Amino acid sequence: MGRVMILAILGMVPFLSASLADASPFPRFRTPAKRYGAAYSIKVSVFRNGVEFVAPMWVRPDQKESTLDPGQMAFMGWTYKDQRADEVMLSGQRFGKRQFKNSRSDWAVKPEYPENCCMGVIGQDFLSDYRLRCDPKAPVHIEWTHLDGGKHSDAKNAGEFQSKIRPLFSVKSEVVKIGAQHYDLGSTPFTLDFQTREIRFEKEPMALRQGIAQPIIRFYFSGSDRDLSVREVKTRDHEKARNLGLTEGARVTELNGSPVSGMNYYEIESLLRGKKGKSLEIGFLKDSKRMEKSKVIFDFEKNEFIEPGTLQSPSRRN
Repeated sequence: MGRVMILAILGMVPFLSASLADASPFPRFRTPAKRYGAAYSIKVSVFRNGVEFVAPMWVRPDQKESTLDPGQMAFMGWTYKDQRADEVMLSGQRFGKRQFKNSRSDWAVKPEYPENCCMGVIGQDFLSDYRLRCDPKAPVHIEWTHLDGGKHSDAKNAGEFQSKIRPLFSVKSEVVKIGAQHYDLGSTPFTLDFQTREIRFEKEPMALRQGIAQPIIRFYFSGSDRDLSVREVKTRDHEKARNLGLTEGARVTELNGSPVSGMNYYEIESLLRGKKGKSLEIGFLKDSKRMEKSKVIFDFEKNEFIEPGTLQSPSRRN
């Protein structure tokens, strides 16, 4: 029987968890995943006329329908005009016949291998019968527990539930805001129950650190490759920053001597908000092509940028 395969970013072999299956009267399984920021990508097998197509797919609970990208599927050898599947399998579990929406599925910033990622999105038409537990700890995985077909809770809270789950799967950041609380999804497993419309976090919310209202720099941070770049200097002292080389597009590599590659979005934002009476040393590449390194200091007390070495005491740094 013919088989069409691609080299997917999720190179792990799907496996079942016997211990999980034995613990519940309802079918339960686990699938390996790949994380980009807080978002999860998994590998799904789609069968048509006896041919298997293996596609990486995003898990996106705030999307009602599941989709397949027609352009990406054609690249794999899919010759059909519609996106109907005779069988869908995930980690050995059969989902039966499914009709996918024919739509582009690169709904978020593309990861490092766009030709191998974003070929589909799994939405609530797949997810609503399962309780999902998303665990970011290595090996990253999603646990699926089949629900007993009970009714959803009161429809009055449906809109509130939708607004809560939307930020849970962001490729831009691991730190998300749910209501008034912040959670670091890079270290916090959480469970989504679609029948009761509940979200349960396994760690307490992060304590907010008091600082200025807005970060001194409007920035872009890629959760997948830990790249931090300047989009705009927000303070009134932006001309001084420009004179010191900190301009739009500059790549920031260090904050107070620590590499940003080891930080999450919330840590970076907190440092850039700072505290009165403190200062922040920003290390950046003045010229990315020539890897020309430079540094600048922002004094939160005086609300201005200064050159390194002009502070009287390093203890005033954040």
